[in-house]
Amino acid sequence: MSTTTENCHTWEPPESSFSSKILIFGTGFVALIATPQQLFFADTIKSVAAALIVQISLLTWLWTSRKNPTINWNHLFFAPLALAIFAIVSTTWSPAHTALIEAGRWFLFSLALIVGYNSLRQSDFGAIASTLHWCSLALGIIALLQFWVGLEWFPTAAIPGSTFGNRNFFAEFVAMGIPFSYWVLLRAKSYRAIIIHGISTGIIALSLMSTGARAALLGASASLPILMILTILYYKKNQSATPKIILATGIITTIATIGILGWIPSLNEGVLTENNGRTPIEKMGIRLKSLSKTETYESQSSFDVRVVGWKASLRMIEENPLRGVGAGAWNYNLPIYIPKEYAADVEHIWLAHNEPLQLVSEFGILGWTALAALLWLITRETWRSGRRLAVSHPESTTDDFQKLLVIVSIGILAITSLAGLPLHGAATTYLLAILVTLLLPTSSHNSIQKNSWTPDSSAAKLIPIAAATVATAATAILAFQALRADYYFNKGMQSISIMAKQKANGLQFPAQKQIEAIKDIKTGLSIYPDQGLFLSTVANDIGILRDHESFIWLSRLLKELRPNAPAIRCNLAIAYAEINDIASAKREISDIEASHQDSNCLLFAKFFLASTTNNTDEIIKIGINLARNPKRIDTDAKMRYVFETTIRTAIRTKDLNTAIETLNLRSRLWHDLRASSLYLKGVLLAESNPSKIVTEAMEAFISAIEAAKPQEKIQILQRIPVIYQSEVKKQAR
Repeated sequence: MSTTTENCHTWEPPESSFSSKILIFGTGFVALIATPQQLFFADTIKSVAAALIVQISLLTWLWTSRKNPTINWNHLFFAPLALAIFAIVSTTWSPAHTALIEAGRWFLFSLALIVGYNSLRQSDFGAIASTLHWCSLALGIIALLQFWVGLEWFPTAAIPGSTFGNRNFFAEFVAMGIPFSYWVLLRAKSYRAIIIHGISTGIIALSLMSTGARAALLGASASLPILMILTILYYKKNQSATPKIILATGIITTIATIGILGWIPSLNEGVLTENNGRTPIEKMGIRLKSLSKTETYESQSSFDVRVVGWKASLRMIEENPLRGVGAGAWNYNLPIYIPKEYAADVEHIWLAHNEPLQLVSEFGILGWTALAALLWLITRETWRSGRRLAVSHPESTTDDFQKLLVIVSIGILAITSLAGLPLHGAATTYLLAILVTLLLPTSSHNSIQKNSWTPDSSAAKLIPIAAATVATAATAILAFQALRADYYFNKGMQSISIMAKQKANGLQFPAQKQIEAIKDIKTGLSIYPDQGLFLSTVANDIGILRDHESFIWLSRLLKELRPNAPAIRCNLAIAYAEINDIASAKREISDIEASHQDSNCLLFAKFFLASTTNNTDEIIKIGINLARNPKRIDTDAKMRYVFETTIRTAIRTKDLNTAIETLNLRSRLWHDLRASSLYLKGVLLAESNPSKIVTEAMEAFISAIEAAKPQEKIQILQRIPVIYQSEVKKQAR
């Protein structure tokens, strides 16, 4: 085997290969693939597609070049490869299942770089641009149909998500594709072609507007003036460029498409309920304008939730500067690092929503190194290509312009990564790998060294092919298992969700259905246990069904996955109390007190345990505390339970002051309970001195009558003690 280092003007693969066509096909296929009715989670099937495409393209390239198996490599390959190796090592101090997923992700990223570097040519840029453009158009049409008429082919958590199941993932991908759609527009040579491309580009832009995803919209908006400047420079040097009048027609067509279709109002109830704009243009305007409003940054807003995650990330970096908290361990460690003012209960933060921060917090110094390597590559290529385009290199104008479009696309990803999750989406991560390879082949201008490895013997030539074959087979097996896990979990989750709604509405369903749904969920989780926030959703639905055994099983699993999250242990303590396992409930509460004594959920868990054991002193002590601080209770149902239990206990124990104070607070919090609260307050005050009229009781009865609905007034009046009735009739309005 031999390793060579050569000086060269530029390195490109000798000829376009079938493996390059597979990689190019993947840029569109990974984004488009999805299953109706969510048989699998959107990003799972996209991740499976990306992994198989990378492996198949690798195997294809190795096989087609087996007679002359020279592997050219670049030092940048070591960045994702080092991240993959680190992820495997970090299983010694972080959860193995998430660390190994990170290892696989970065290993596949490095393989994509290797295959791309050895098979993609600069001339493939046009094919990549066309693939991304038409893929974005198809995705955009689906998204707009979801926005306008509620197309339900592909379930999405937030409308419109196209095939991504999430509008932010969709917006991030489409925004990254805008520079390539612009290239397709720029290369149209006839009026017919330019009008078609103008309309399609306008539809793509509209679909992005309809998401209202602010980071993606900002990234796309920031790219527009840069594209205009690059176009001016391109036209100065390229005599064969599309005539300006044709390009102007295309741009006008794009703007006209946006102007005509952008004001079509949505008929989708989900969009109207959000109240963020009825048309794509209106939604974009409202969402971007919201960045200047104070309420956007208030407590518990989406921005505030992100800030909590960012602060936690900074604390992770501060306390673990070298090795980080471990690959994929951000969620696992989050509750430890959440600022105290949030009482460590922010369970809906599942990812940092800032990719650089999460990368560094998980990988430590290696994360910094990977970011620095990417920044160095982008800076170097921006300087070289920008200088040549601006000064005097007409022979390389097209190549430099294309390279700068790639950099603009990566820049859009960089902007979205500051408040989004593009590196946690399979389609955007795959696209990033392809874009980096487009920078690498021509990054060796001016005698930069080319590195290559060539096996010396026939046996050695078979080693890469054998390794790739084994890796492809292993990937296929893992992919099958991942899809099985998703299928069973989704099937069970959807059934449980339907049954929970039926239960809440007083409807009946066969008990066997619930048993089968729980069995499906267990089957899916036995293959892969960490289904993120969906686990909490399923746990809540099982709680509604009053299936204590299954709820405790799932809560224990959640505790294993996130042992530092107090809310999970609080729910487990409550579940133990419900089945009268008081010892286990006390043990969980004791553990929470030791690690998160300021946790909001802790007080409610202690209150529930006290009510279960009929500890009246604790009920009144904790109950009045929670009643005075209702924001420490996360749901209305729990809040009502606290108030009702505290009031009943206070009345039973003759604690008049606590009962009256709790009733006063109850009357202020719930308008529908105001009349009954004031009536009961009046009764308690009247009973404290039944022989004469108590002024405070009279005032309470009058207020109760005034707060009551018309049909309730007579009923309340009839129940008021007789000595108060005549005066109440006179004074009540």
